[in-house]
Amino acid sequence: MSDVEDTLAAALTRIAAQAPQAGGLADGARRRHRRRRQRRAVVAGVAAILVVVAGASTLARTTPQADRVASPSRADDWQTIRQGDVMAEVPGDWRRHECHGRLVYAAVDPCTNWTGAGFSSGATYDAAMQAGVILRYPDDDREWSGYVYVGQDVLSVSDPDKDLVRRVLASARLDGQPIVDGSHWDFKDRGAISYEVPVDWGVPSGDAADYSVCVMPAREHTAPDGQLDVRRFRASRVIDAAAVTVIAPTRAVADLVLGSVDVLASTVGRRDRCPSEDERLVPVEAAGVNLQVPRAWKAHRCGELPQFGPGPGCRTSNDDEGVQFLRAATFQPSMDEREIVRHGGVWGGFVRRGEYAIFVTARDGLTVLDVLDHVQ
Repeated sequence: MSDVEDTLAAALTRIAAQAPQAGGLADGARRRHRRRRQRRAVVAGVAAILVVVAGASTLARTTPQADRVASPSRADDWQTIRQGDVMAEVPGDWRRHECHGRLVYAAVDPCTNWTGAGFSSGATYDAAMQAGVILRYPDDDREWSGYVYVGQDVLSVSDPDKDLVRRVLASARLDGQPIVDGSHWDFKDRGAISYEVPVDWGVPSGDAADYSVCVMPAREHTAPDGQLDVRRFRASRVIDAAAVTVIAPTRAVADLVLGSVDVLASTVGRRDRCPSEDERLVPVEAAGVNLQVPRAWKAHRCGELPQFGPGPGCRTSNDDEGVQFLRAATFQPSMDEREIVRHGGVWGGFVRRGEYAIFVTARDGLTVLDVLDHVQ
């Protein structure tokens, strides 16, 4: 068995030993998110071997914003490395090295063991981990590694100081874009979604209002990733049934924020959802109850009580999506009102309105929450 296979097997064994026991829905879902991150770390053990840093780079001195940049861990000042129209900030004691035709900037010789920072072509960069994820190799307790996209290129960084790795990655930018201060980060916990962002998004005070993190159902996500203007980049990542969208000063910062996200889709509230989310819902009325349903769901008369759903007729299975009116007096639910639970391939929840219980099922929990929130 090769060294890589040994590393992979050992890491998988450690993860299997941490498999969760039976528990509540929310706790179990959060543990699954943590295990996914561990699996990403296992895959990245292979990715670390595939890192290629290439391209002719030049070195230029820059003066960081004195009021926003903390002292680096091993240097009194910082410098700019540049390749064409892409650049990044690195500690002042990192010097240019050439290793077998590759250019790397590092404090020590990186030719034996990869360390430091360098650009490479995004078209040829081969990595088995997601951009923005910073981790240690499974068999190495010393180096933290990660990469981000900048234009058509990739900046990859490795160092024993995880905060320094993130700070360097956050500085990656195109010519003309803001220099992001990644020296201090905030952990944001909004209950259903948590993530890390640079303090004030790493830009001068007052400019951070243009940036955001929000969630929408993955199947409804249509907005493309890309540069909105010189100061804003939009990027999204699908996690379970949710699409998390970040608007950040640069693509590098968007990658890093997305790399830190945990989301429990079934419990996302209205304040977490992307502003355009409600545009896909249309108002309807049935049996004196006002509500909103997805545009593709049509009204059906099923016996005495109304239904709405995406199919041509009434719900015939517990796995069918839709809104079903039930008699509140005889309805015996297995969950609390507004509690969202998963059964088979759908999420479900209900609210009571007068003599009715309005029961909602959908493939993703966000749609269930959205419809329930609009019942009046």
